[in-house]
Amino acid sequence: VDVVYAADDGKIMAVEHHFTTHSTHSLLVAILHYCAVIIKQSTGVQLEYSAEVIKKKVIHRVIGFLLRGLRHPKQFVRRLRKTQTFIRWFKYLAPIIGTGNKLLGNIKDLMAKQQQYLSARRATRIRKQFWKLMSDKERREAAAIRIQKCYRAMRARKTFKALQLLQGTKELIAAVRMQTAFRAALARAKTRLLLKERELDRLEAEADATSRDSTAQMSVDDRRRMYELQNELNTAAKRLVNEKLLLRPNTSFAVTWKVLFVICVIFEITQLVIKPKLDKYIDEDTGKRLDIGKILDDNLVPTPMTEWEECAFWLIDDEQLEKDTKGVIKNIRRRRKQKKAKKLTRPWFCKEPYVTMQSMYINVVRFILSETLVIVAVVCYLDVFVTFFTGTFDSDTGVLEPKPFVTRWFIPGLTLQLLVNPRMETTAEFVFQLLSSAWRVGPIRVYRWSKALFFPLFVACMSALERWVWIPLVDRENSCVLQR
Repeated sequence: VDVVYAADDGKIMAVEHHFTTHSTHSLLVAILHYCAVIIKQSTGVQLEYSAEVIKKKVIHRVIGFLLRGLRHPKQFVRRLRKTQTFIRWFKYLAPIIGTGNKLLGNIKDLMAKQQQYLSARRATRIRKQFWKLMSDKERREAAAIRIQKCYRAMRARKTFKALQLLQGTKELIAAVRMQTAFRAALARAKTRLLLKERELDRLEAEADATSRDSTAQMSVDDRRRMYELQNELNTAAKRLVNEKLLLRPNTSFAVTWKVLFVICVIFEITQLVIKPKLDKYIDEDTGKRLDIGKILDDNLVPTPMTEWEECAFWLIDDEQLEKDTKGVIKNIRRRRKQKKAKKLTRPWFCKEPYVTMQSMYINVVRFILSETLVIVAVVCYLDVFVTFFTGTFDSDTGVLEPKPFVTRWFIPGLTLQLLVNPRMETTAEFVFQLLSSAWRVGPIRVYRWSKALFFPLFVACMSALERWVWIPLVDRENSCVLQR
């Protein structure tokens, strides 16, 4: 397949691309590729002209700047140094200011959640103390009085409503009739939903029996009705699931998670502050900068005593010496060292339990460093989704509801949190490598495999996490708050 196009100067140019039947690209990819080539060539002349104009202006400005520097060299050097200093400070302070702003917002959110949590705990503690001070007889009397109050209040409300209906206006009577109509409509809707669920169960059982028995057939109307009921009930179930996914902001889990995230943000700010000092640590083999885990390991983990020259004779056993030393000359040197070691006194730090204590310290420090870095990465990554599924209380009614659309999805919602999340750099590198590999293998092949295997597995994993992890956690935390 050849693509032929004409340039602005009148010359005919051709770009030849062959896509055979064994190509890993689909026809859509080939069409998009050819369209991109045509658009690039059609806009290339204008882009080149614009680039030439900009280039001339930039060169003119640079030449004028250099000429002024030649006329006033001291002032030129002073301005250049100030510019370099400003750029360095901007590169250093910009991430710190951005992370500090994020820390300030999370601290405000943490204070609000902590205040709500403490208010709920305070009310629970006062109520429990009030009940503890009462005897069993007083508790029974209080419970009976409360039941009587509720019953009498209900009777009084009914009587008051009846009097209002007798002495009320047309507006009041219309409002009561509207309430009665809405309640009746709600009851009828619940009944219809129950009937639809039963009808769907019956149709699905019939479809299952039809798939097993080749002689039986299901009518087209029944099958269409089954699909309609499935779509309708799935929509209602999704709405109910979205309500169950919301976490109350005054739960202990929400407060604890926000504290962990604030600590992670403080750790991130500390790393940005000391970044100029961390840049000095370079790997001698690769020439790249060391990560924070390797730097902490080099500074906090001491050299094992088995590698110390003073303790080598005492801590290495004979089997290891025989394994490490071979040959006549090495054996002679080993014997001389052993004789010399027998004449020397064993240092106190080469004895037990100091060797074991140092080994335990090294293992504990390395374990804490590795697990801390893993916890920080997990908290920073999952905080985006925990914040997304944490609801807020309405200021007027106090009902738990999702955050506003812009706040939840954009600023400072899901989109902004994904952009500024420190773990997104590693994720972006992984996604770029994945896309490059997909392009080499073939987009249409990757799409088919993803549609057949990876997308169903991903949806199954997310559904399992939602059903067995997040919903039980939210249900337990919300129930604990409501039962206080």
